Amino acid sequence: MQKPSVKIKLDKALCLLQKGEIKHAKNELENLIVEAPECDSAHYFLALGLYAEGDIEGAADSIEKALSINYDKSYIKDACDIFFDLALDYTEKRDYINSAKYLDKCLLCNPNDLEVIHNMRKIHEIQGNNEEALKYSLKAAEVEKGNPETLSSIGILYSKIEKFDLAAEYFKKALQVSPEDAQTHYNLGLALLKHDKEEEAIVHFKEAIRIKPDFPEVFLNHGLALFNMKKFRDAIENYSKAKELRPNYVEAYINIAISYFKLYEFDSSTKYYEKALELDPNNTCALVNYGYLWQSKNELKKAMEYYDRLISIDPDNADGNFSLATAYLSLGDFKRGWEKYEWRFKRKAKDSPKLPNLQKPRWQGEQLHGKRILVYPEQGYGDSVQFSRFFNVLKSMGAEVVYKARPEMADLFRGSYRTVEIVCCSESDENIEFDYYTPLLSVPGILKVNADSIPFAEGYLKADPKLVKIYSEKYFSNNLLKVGVFWQGITEVLTNRHIPLEKFSKLFRLDGIKVYSFQKGDGIEELEMLPQGTEVVDLGKTFDSFSDTAAALENLDILVTVDTSVAHLAGAVSKKTLLMLPFCSEWRWMTDIDYTPWYKSVKILRQTQIGNWDDVVQSVNAEISAALYSLNLTNTPDTE
Repeated sequence: MQKPSVKIKLDKALCLLQKGEIKHAKNELENLIVEAPECDSAHYFLALGLYAEGDIEGAADSIEKALSINYDKSYIKDACDIFFDLALDYTEKRDYINSAKYLDKCLLCNPNDLEVIHNMRKIHEIQGNNEEALKYSLKAAEVEKGNPETLSSIGILYSKIEKFDLAAEYFKKALQVSPEDAQTHYNLGLALLKHDKEEEAIVHFKEAIRIKPDFPEVFLNHGLALFNMKKFRDAIENYSKAKELRPNYVEAYINIAISYFKLYEFDSSTKYYEKALELDPNNTCALVNYGYLWQSKNELKKAMEYYDRLISIDPDNADGNFSLATAYLSLGDFKRGWEKYEWRFKRKAKDSPKLPNLQKPRWQGEQLHGKRILVYPEQGYGDSVQFSRFFNVLKSMGAEVVYKARPEMADLFRGSYRTVEIVCCSESDENIEFDYYTPLLSVPGILKVNADSIPFAEGYLKADPKLVKIYSEKYFSNNLLKVGVFWQGITEVLTNRHIPLEKFSKLFRLDGIKVYSFQKGDGIEELEMLPQGTEVVDLGKTFDSFSDTAAALENLDILVTVDTSVAHLAGAVSKKTLLMLPFCSEWRWMTDIDYTPWYKSVKILRQTQIGNWDDVVQSVNAEISAALYSLNLTNTPDTE
């Protein structure tokens, strides 16, 4: 119970407050607090006085003291107002930590205050704390059920943390409430596109355009969905509409250029890259892709000009540095190439390798005598075959080598590298003892390998003798020239690794040869399209692992192949190989040479014109005819 004197002084202070005599009221209350520090009402009235004067921080301190003495419900509304205003003040000053602190105090007073919840979401979103922001959006959705703006904000936040399936779910909920919202249709389309659901995304892009025809971003992303579906001309049509609506839309020009590149219409692609760079000379996306266009024309010096220009603008641009690496390596400049090749781990592309998160150190060239080194696979099967040769080099340095192999390669590697511990790639790293680890394709750079010092170019993998015998007896019991063919790589990776099988019709008609298909997966259907009477033994269907493929290769005389893992395998088992390459090939095959320092048994046959395989196939026919002649086989037809 308050002393009579305290109550009198409180009443006097309150009367002064009501008259607007704030300064006098403050003096009375401050004196009273000295006399009765536990008087919650004094602290409360002082808070009101300070708040009226604009001293929000002082008001917040006073009302907190009042609540700490007596959590009186009558104080809560004023406390919330003071805390909220102070939070807004801190937000204006970009002091988000204190802003969140006072918004949190508001929520302690009133957990369902929507205005506070939304502001808490905003400050976390501003700071990039998207998961925290999401918590408050979900809380808001509980309080105000069915609000389309809140549901959309949840979808946007799920998109930001790359949970695109959940983002789509909330955008759909928002559209149930507000079906004519173009922005939400667009956002849903984006989430579906990121979730690799292009066809469904296009439905919502079209709805957004119906509702809001002057929406350039929708046309751009509609085009991107079509591009992903390899409908490049339809994509160009949508990108063009985007730039019509926004004439300076640099991204639209870049995307048109990339689409024309995919159609091998390099002149048109060049035109749009030039326009994009006219609008934005420092656009890193335009620079790296324009560089790649020049690289695809085998004009590597020109390509490097654009990569260098990009890196001068953005030294840490991973795509620019990586692209420069491939140009260096293509030119045989392995020293600079290997150094830049390490940028592959920092790229954001879906197919880019990622470094494992291990507790042990990454090998950087330290002494390996008596040490165990874990070698990590990366990229494709061909890379594993090509670079596995370095296991023996690491062994020669005194290391115990452990390699995490894909299941399809494990038996082949165990049989070829008997002193290397081959474990399945699914094996937990915690179960493997090692001192260092290294990604497989980093080894040659650490060893400073150049084109003249590549080890084991004469071959290093060994087929299982038992399997070799099985294949020999079942498929190769003849005296003909045994020719294997592999005509199509994985189309999802590169479209320029495909030669229609029908182009080899003259090869199939040569007397004295037996043709074997090594094809698996993409392209196998072309066997059924060959003219009646064409004899090709389908070996691909017998391959369950690379051990099977290696055994079959050992029984061949010559392999004819596009750039695939089988080409690497043939070189690694020292099988004579005719490697058919597009006009611009991967860096590992370099440029303007018909051999490769990686494999002595491989001869390269390159396109002389982009997209034209006819000369390459004619060269194959000539090589096979020459092989027939050397074996004294007759009836060699004209190969013109």
